[in-house]
Amino acid sequence: MTECQNCARKSQLFFCAQCAAELREMLSSLDRRTLTNIKTGETKPGPGGLELLEDVALGRTRLGESARRSTEQNSPMPVNLAASEVLGDTHAMLAQWAETINTRVETLGMSAANLAALLARNVNAIAHHDNAGQCFTDIRNTIDTIERAINRPIPPRFLGPCPTLVDAAECNTALTAGRDDREVRCPSCKSTHNVDDLLRRQVDRTRDMSFTIAELYGTIMPAVCEYIPMSTLRHWIVKDKLLPTGYDADGEPRFLLDDVRRLRDQKPQKAPTGAAAKKRAS
Repeated sequence: MTECQNCARKSQLFFCAQCAAELREMLSSLDRRTLTNIKTGETKPGPGGLELLEDVALGRTRLGESARRSTEQNSPMPVNLAASEVLGDTHAMLAQWAETINTRVETLGMSAANLAALLARNVNAIAHHDNAGQCFTDIRNTIDTIERAINRPIPPRFLGPCPTLVDAAECNTALTAGRDDREVRCPSCKSTHNVDDLLRRQVDRTRDMSFTIAELYGTIMPAVCEYIPMSTLRHWIVKDKLLPTGYDADGEPRFLLDDVRRLRDQKPQKAPTGAAAKKRAS
């Protein structure tokens, strides 16, 4: 018998059964939550902490502001940079723990929510790890940070500039909509738009635009709900797999989002290489 690294109860593993169950519940809450109707007692699945954090980070919930004219047509999709940073840090932490406990699953390209669900299914493997207590602390602190980020009034989603042509030019008034709205009416030109169409238009605008690595990792990838570790991006650059399309005024290289997606979607090499290949040949 040893002591649980989290609560010091006697345990056969580095976690006692109670702390293992609590860790599993915390990880599951990052992926999905159970919502209970106070009047009827009925329950149904609801968005997890990470999905709610994405709402804050990705411009699906933008702090309210009056309709305004946008003068920068090539600006990236608006996001909450602080929440985006929390989302990126959380993804990196979850991916690191998945690698640490050796889940034998290809985690590259997995969302933070999917990584949380993966770890929730492997709590027993975490309990066998000699640094299990640190994992518990990391998850608990992350949930506290996420709660602080999402516990605010839910503002409307930012949908980009109104695309309606007015006098041969786009109306360009910034459009917002509530979380559950399907349509939005422009307050300036009175045109009605489908919310999903406007969101897709926002994503499409980034397709041929180039960004620095910091912008890709901290703003653009979270904005389109795609996740690639910073270490992977830097690895592609060092190996000349991800090539710059140019440089900004400060000399920072800029890269196409589509190039990043192309590398992400390449199938991992299945054939053995190096020593393994030589061993098979012999």
